[in-house]
Amino acid sequence: MTEEAGRRADREVNSRIEKFRDLQPQARCEAVCTAAGLAREDQEVFSGRDALPLALANGMIENVIGKFELPLAVASNFTVNGRDYLIPMAVEEPSVVAAASYMAKIARGCGGFFTSSSQPIMQAQVQVLRVADPFAARHRLFAARDELIGMANERDRLLVALGGGCPGHRSPSLRGLAGWPDGGSAFTGRRARRHGGQCGQQHGRDDRAARRRNHRR
Repeated sequence: MTEEAGRRADREVNSRIEKFRDLQPQARCEAVCTAAGLAREDQEVFSGRDALPLALANGMIENVIGKFELPLAVASNFTVNGRDYLIPMAVEEPSVVAAASYMAKIARGCGGFFTSSSQPIMQAQVQVLRVADPFAARHRLFAARDELIGMANERDRLLVALGGGCPGHRSPSLRGLAGWPDGGSAFTGRRARRHGGQCGQQHGRDDRAARRRNHRR
């Protein structure tokens, strides 16, 4: 980001533009650029002329035959975490931008919107099959925690260098299912509940089938 762009980003914006809806597109663009402190060349970007050259589009996806345009609008009146924002929206459905702006106007009178977020960390899963003793396997996995984290981070050193990878600041969550014909199954990760539900249903069907066989005998 250039020094000039940094100054623009730090500029206080007033997202409340009076009679914004009554203006013509060019006048709206000028009003937005004035409120956001954008330069004249920035206004040209909003026109969309040559924003996506066909050659560039052809390199983005397969079997390109042309380009498709959507209207670019700005939702006004937004105050988020005590700061005003003009929200760009590229949509084709009527009333969406108007509804967003209207609700933002109502919320604005109460201080606007307040947001928070957790760290950008995803939870992975590991599936272990044919485990005779899931509880002992759990302890072995915990004992090898640092080694497993190191192996995971060795797979993509660039990702780790850029701040990603496996942080390892949380202990793994492991769920076990014992009593399976194959010796048991253990699951780790967020999707364990989904797999556990599917496995539990299958296990119930196996039990019912075994009871029917014993009844016939």
